[in-house]
Amino acid sequence: MVRIRPCSVPDCHDKVSRRYHIPTDKVIRDIWLQRIGNPKLSETEEKNIKYYVVCANHFHSKCIQANGILLSNSLPSLKLKKNTDTAMLSSFLEVQKDITMITPEKVRDAIKRTSEPTRLSPIEELTVSKPKKIYPAKRLFGIENAPSTSKGNVALSHLNEEYDEGFYKVNHSSNEDTVKEVVESRTLGKCNSNEGMLTLVGVKRHSLLSPHAKTLYLAANKQLRTANRVNKPVSTKKKELS
Repeated sequence: MVRIRPCSVPDCHDKVSRRYHIPTDKVIRDIWLQRIGNPKLSETEEKNIKYYVVCANHFHSKCIQANGILLSNSLPSLKLKKNTDTAMLSSFLEVQKDITMITPEKVRDAIKRTSEPTRLSPIEELTVSKPKKIYPAKRLFGIENAPSTSKGNVALSHLNEEYDEGFYKVNHSSNEDTVKEVVESRTLGKCNSNEGMLTLVGVKRHSLLSPHAKTLYLAANKQLRTANRVNKPVSTKKKELS
């Protein structure tokens, strides 16, 4: 004779109805235990709870298939003793609050809500700002370390004006003096009082000057070389020979 396990629902003495084991899924199992309301189960080790059963009298007919098999995610909902154990209510209240239905379909939806992590907004709804391309700041050069114009985006006309005024105090857009007048009146000055600077800087940078200022530079440089030859002191050795 087959021994029938007793129903775990308190005060249920049915001995003929089909039995269903308490599920092992933690979410479903906790709801079963809360609804069964059997204090003995709350003291049972978790690994042994699966051996306890509930009879078919406590399930809705929609939860049981024609062949007598209980649908997954079904919950006991009929002929249950009202749970007065406040300690037990507090243990399963969170789950019970979320799941208040008895049909398997609704139970599956409730479990899905409690087990799935919070979803983020779809990627297409996110606004992603493309980082702006940052260009290195342009370096400002002084007269001594100005770059060559063979490479770069600086307009040559701008450099002409800058070098004209920077080296020779000549503004070619407003200076109306002729080359001869500029040379003879020595209006072709320099910011630096060192006369050697004219030749040193001029030789290196005169290609950056405007045509007008370049003409003035060449004329003044020629005059300077001529004056140096004329004023060159005669060597002592030549004087002695004479």
